[in-house]
Amino acid sequence: MNENESRRELILNKLNQGSLTLSIIAGLILLIDKLKYRETYQGLPPSVILGLILIFVLVANLNHHRHSNLAGTIFIATYFLINTSFLIQWGVNLPIGIIFYALIILMTGVLFGNIWGLISLIGTSLTIILIAILEVTNILHPDIHWHSERISPLDKIPEIIILGIIMTVGYLYNREVNKSLKKSKELETELKAERDLLEIKVEERTKELKEIQLEKMSDLYRFAEFGRLSSGIFHDLMNPLSALTLNLGQVQKNNPEKSSFLEGAIRASHKMEDFISALKNQIRRQSNKRYFSLNEEIDQIIKILNHKIIKNNLSLKFSPTTEIKSYGDQVKFSQVAVNLISNAIDAYAEKKYPHRIINVSLKQQNNYIYLDVSDRAGGIDPINLPRIFEPFFTTKHGVREGLGIGLSSTKNIIEKDFSGSIKIKNDFGYGVKFIVKLPYRHDRSKQRTGRSDNQRTKA
Repeated sequence: MNENESRRELILNKLNQGSLTLSIIAGLILLIDKLKYRETYQGLPPSVILGLILIFVLVANLNHHRHSNLAGTIFIATYFLINTSFLIQWGVNLPIGIIFYALIILMTGVLFGNIWGLISLIGTSLTIILIAILEVTNILHPDIHWHSERISPLDKIPEIIILGIIMTVGYLYNREVNKSLKKSKELETELKAERDLLEIKVEERTKELKEIQLEKMSDLYRFAEFGRLSSGIFHDLMNPLSALTLNLGQVQKNNPEKSSFLEGAIRASHKMEDFISALKNQIRRQSNKRYFSLNEEIDQIIKILNHKIIKNNLSLKFSPTTEIKSYGDQVKFSQVAVNLISNAIDAYAEKKYPHRIINVSLKQQNNYIYLDVSDRAGGIDPINLPRIFEPFFTTKHGVREGLGIGLSSTKNIIEKDFSGSIKIKNDFGYGVKFIVKLPYRHDRSKQRTGRSDNQRTKA
């Protein structure tokens, strides 16, 4: 229900209650007069008042059930018919008739709006003119004996009552208008307060966004600076690293008794060369993809990190389900494996746990490869978990403090280079498992060779 309907319903309810009360009082008076004067009684029949009472009860019922338009129409029509019958009965010059019509016009305007108030004015004016014409042409013969009777103060009571009703209608209308104005001002105040609060929030949010943007720009600058410096460092590292690899190879060649540590050092130096070459290619946006064995890469990583594993008194278990080969960047996969296994080793540093175990599993299901690396080093604090893949965020402190780019670069390689995903299964207080999911890719060279053979066959 809108505000106009609510106002109409309230005003109509008050007017109808007053009309019903007056009808009941008038009915009682007429009943007393009829009993008093019996055969000489000349007033309105009590049945007319009873009919009015029933009409006002109907109006109240319709208004209660939210039919205020119909209820208001019946209410106004009843008053109009009553007053018109008075004018027909006692003449168009009856003073109370004009006041009654004024009340009808006012009630119509208040209940239905100014347009209907104007229509009511035109209708009542035409009715008055029509009754006057009928009187002049002697078609109507009203009882005008009241003209010659002496006026009594009691005769003016109906007029005073009608004026009181007019005042009541005006009062109810003005009260509802004032309520609407007050409500409008309250809403305006609330809207102004909300607008001010919104402006403050927008200003605070804008400030936050500027700070975040500044922070992101700072991170990008650090990345750019890191890349610029790295390109020179990688170039400078390659020469002594190549010399180290050659010298270690010469020592192994001249030494008849091969040492496993020496072989490990040579493998590590070769792997470092591959890493540096991959990083240089990444900076130059060059890719080096091939068909390689994931098992062999993980075995190589474990051999390279074996000294670190022994130093930390750890037990590393690698359990592949089968030999798995896939097409992709071999060095970048090694980066992923190195970062995850190294993080698992570092998780045990400076901590005393009875079960110092790292489990690495590799399996293939349908068209996906799963690499899981888990430890029992207490897990990740839930506070730090949402930021674990952020660049430059690290939980390592002291001697083993890192740059905080290991897991960030790992996630980036998995998603961008392998179109895969990485998830964390964290059990704080017990351990953590990193789950890498990579789509399986066939050997592209074999596919190209197969297509060439088919084309040659068709030719």
